[in-house]
Amino acid sequence: MRKHKKGISPLIATVLLLGFTVALAAVIMTWGLDYIKSTTEKTGETTDKALMCTNELGFEITFDCEHDEMIVFNEGTIDITSLDVIASLTTGDSKTAKLEEGIPVFNERVYPSSDLDFTLEDVEEIRVRATVKTDKGVDIVCDVQTKKKENPCPPPPASI
Repeated sequence: MRKHKKGISPLIATVLLLGFTVALAAVIMTWGLDYIKSTTEKTGETTDKALMCTNELGFEITFDCEHDEMIVFNEGTIDITSLDVIASLTTGDSKTAKLEEGIPVFNERVYPSSDLDFTLEDVEEIRVRATVKTDKGVDIVCDVQTKKKENPCPPPPASI
């Protein structure tokens, strides 16, 4: 028996290889473009949030030690929706207060110690960070604008 084995012609083999290469390239390009697009969108959102916290948010904190109050003035161009207050106390403990009352632009709000759940005289260090809303209504905690104050209301000196 005589067997005639014939392979595919070099021309057909070349066309098939080119076809597979083009199909594979199309699949990789589609995946790559989707990946690049999603990465670019996420990076853009992160940048927008950072710029909002850096450029639009601004606030100052002061303390009225006589009345045991913290005063926050919003000097930025965006409303503050809430504040997180983290206090390191002289006892070594730490207390956190979430102040839900927002502060409109160019306004101030007074927070008595009853809202803070600690007296300012007991505070060794206090940190305040603001939360703002984006145009899409998403809350952003602006860590880059955290305000820190050491020993805001020192206790009066002991009398001898």
